[in-house]
Amino acid sequence: MTPDDAGRHTALIDRLVLTALHTPVLHSALDHGLCQLRYRGRLTGRTVTLPAQYARHGADVVIALRHLFDADGDGSS
Repeated sequence: MTPDDAGRHTALIDRLVLTALHTPVLHSALDHGLCQLRYRGRLTGRTVTLPAQYARHGADVVIALRHLFDADGDGSS
């Protein structure tokens, strides 16, 4: 699998998870700590939405992502 194939595979999985989060029947089957994280790229202004997991750790909330970001933070490079 090439890096481009891996990126397409990751993008497909992300779209499937985000779709499931917006489908009531499928959302109930997913982990309760699963949510979407949306932000706007600093340089491009592009809105990015990613699946994320979260958990409370005392008074804090810890967010886990499985993505690597470029300098703009939106994977646009």
